[in-house]
Amino acid sequence: MIRSRNFWGLLSGFWLLASGFGFSAQAENPWAQHYATRTLPEPEISAHEAAYRITYGQARENIALALERQQAGENIRVSLPRKDEEIMVSGRTPITAEIDKLTYDTKSHTWQAMIYFTADGKPLPPASLTGRYDEMVDIPTLKHRIGSGEIITADDIEMQPYKRQRLREETVTDADQLIGKAPKRTISANRPIRQREVVAPSVVSKGETVAVIYKNNAMEIRTLGEALQDGGQGDIIRIRNQDSHATIQAQIVDKGLARILPLGSAATQISAREMP
Repeated sequence: MIRSRNFWGLLSGFWLLASGFGFSAQAENPWAQHYATRTLPEPEISAHEAAYRITYGQARENIALALERQQAGENIRVSLPRKDEEIMVSGRTPITAEIDKLTYDTKSHTWQAMIYFTADGKPLPPASLTGRYDEMVDIPTLKHRIGSGEIITADDIEMQPYKRQRLREETVTDADQLIGKAPKRTISANRPIRQREVVAPSVVSKGETVAVIYKNNAMEIRTLGEALQDGGQGDIIRIRNQDSHATIQAQIVDKGLARILPLGSAATQISAREMP
């Protein structure tokens, strides 16, 4: 976060004021907390440059922490229309900074705040800042392109931050939902993946003979059939009965084994809607 070699001396003097929600209270200083366990180097003083400075990048990161404390989200990323390395204020004596009047809009994802500076007990010109913020969510993405039918492993996955408001309802957010699955079609790297883009790897091939079982409390029936579709474990596929030549729907239990689901079950109804 903070990288300037000339800024370390002012960290202990930074305070955050939470306001704009019907209260005004002095809150914990996020900068001091973040660096409380670090050994801070002595600032180098040059005759040609200021010994202390605050950059826009430092302000951006600490406004993000302040927004998290005001419950704008759990993992906030703040944007500013200025480069991180640009200097907001500098001087040859320690500078204290105070964020005040920080407010945000959950619909437009915008925020605004005032930052007040003092040096040697004297006020410096304040800064009025506005910008956008986003709540970030870590989601699993592929490190490289994976083709149809290839099995996705843990080594193929990396977590990347993504804007929560851009996630779709069916976006995969748990890596376990991808491991052991295979893409229906090629999936490119570094992008969100939807649940319908991956399936269980095929364990039954079209034209293969499979054992079909039907079981209830009163009886158990076994027969053989020909798979009319490829399918993975848990998939419901069409199977032609070898004796009656009737086409039935059955759920793949394992390689070469399927079971007939009771009529009217949720899985059967879903499968029927998806049939061409």
